[in-house]
Amino acid sequence: MLTMKKIINKKYISLYILSTAMFFMLTPLFGGVVPATCHWDCHWYSYIANHGYGKYSHLYQTMIGMGDWCFFPLYILMIKGFSYLSTLSVQASGLIINNIILFFIPYFLIKYNEIRKCNLDNTVIIFLSFFSIFCLWDRIQYTECVYGILLLISLYNFYKRNMSALMASIFLLSFCRPTGFVVGLILSFFLMKEAGFKNIIAKKYDFMSYALVALVGFSAIGLYSLYLYHLMGDGLAFSHAQIAWERKFRIPVVVAWNYLKHLHGMHLFVSFLIDIVIIWYAYKRKYCVEATILLFTFLISSSTSLMSIHRYIWGCPLTIIVVADFVKQQKFRHSLVYGACVVSFVSSSIIWFMGLKYLF
Repeated sequence: MLTMKKIINKKYISLYILSTAMFFMLTPLFGGVVPATCHWDCHWYSYIANHGYGKYSHLYQTMIGMGDWCFFPLYILMIKGFSYLSTLSVQASGLIINNIILFFIPYFLIKYNEIRKCNLDNTVIIFLSFFSIFCLWDRIQYTECVYGILLLISLYNFYKRNMSALMASIFLLSFCRPTGFVVGLILSFFLMKEAGFKNIIAKKYDFMSYALVALVGFSAIGLYSLYLYHLMGDGLAFSHAQIAWERKFRIPVVVAWNYLKHLHGMHLFVSFLIDIVIIWYAYKRKYCVEATILLFTFLISSSTSLMSIHRYIWGCPLTIIVVADFVKQQKFRHSLVYGACVVSFVSSSIIWFMGLKYLF
């Protein structure tokens, strides 16, 4: 069994330092660290951390009718707490928190690889985690990094059958994003499926234990709903506010077709297709739990809009496992893989620093 000392060795640390240095060395060309990294949702997280959730939707500039209740509170509480203790701005606090957590993403991926017995190359996993487009949203002031580490911890506890730790991680995951509740449902289903549904029902303790994995996620959402009800009288405001972002429930194919008809949405349609290929390949390679989580994340997002569809899948650490498996199966030369990672890392970082909408 690989220990932490064997995984987090000199090469691991050196690659993390090099990738972080490359990322932040580019920012002075685009106005500085915070101006270059803080775009789109970052401003929403910063506003909530500084001023709290509002009772009413925003009624100025380009945010007419948009409420801040869509942004779940875990990451906001983290950056607000760190900002208070460090006296740094919430934007700087978000960067520091995410880049510290990112250091441990490959560690948990490698441990996960060991538990699943995927036999993937650890160096490829590290490069995909530190030097690729997949790590872009982990480094900036978004929830991807916190959500990603909690997801990996949840899956680690799932395969280890550490039920108490699994429930705790699902609770935090659901407090970070509503899709955490869906992850809890999926893991609860697979726990019961593997144990046999008939056997589970006969053993009431096991049934309740597995059912609680889903229920703790619901309790996290319920806790946030109670807060919103107390604040403004609408416990489901986080869902109702989605309409201001033009998110209306439709069949994903219909949503994708509407984007295909407009040239400015072509990159989102391409992302839509790539996501389907990633999920299909995951099922083909028998990553059933991982593929199901990616599938439901994809369906929930694409059923209302393709906005940020790439981020929800490419920014998920499970995609790194799938891509690393693809590299292994295709027997690509690792030097080419490392080069492709670095090119995608630098180019995606520059696109983000420029404030372009292609990756938001």
